Amino acid sequence: MIVEGVPPKWLEATSTALCDLLALRANWDSYGAPPIHAQSVVASIDLLRAIMPHDAPAPAVVPTSRGHVQLEWHRDGIDLEIEVRSLGKYLTFFESSKTGETWEREIAWDLSPLTHCISELSKP
Repeated sequence: MIVEGVPPKWLEATSTALCDLLALRANWDSYGAPPIHAQSVVASIDLLRAIMPHDAPAPAVVPTSRGHVQLEWHRDGIDLEIEVRSLGKYLTFFESSKTGETWEREIAWDLSPLTHCISELSKP
């Protein structure tokens, strides 16, 4: 990936956290979890590049017990959780106490719902 100018604020910490997940070995949670799938890490990076504006808040990067990556934002009454299973396969939960909107669904190639959620999270 080539980034011109100043990189987004969220890029360095998020990239480091994603790479750190690849070091987790089988049974990293002591309950038999598999290692994190490299395809989930790569898909997470691709997803973030597609939906994140330059000034968006960084997600928390969390391993799942199924070997996937979960990206989470909990900010100002908005909760967004995206389990990245593979490229084009994102299980998403969104809730806003501001608007009362709540939904959970699998998102594939139409990323507009995620772009909308990130936009809501990025508002001052």
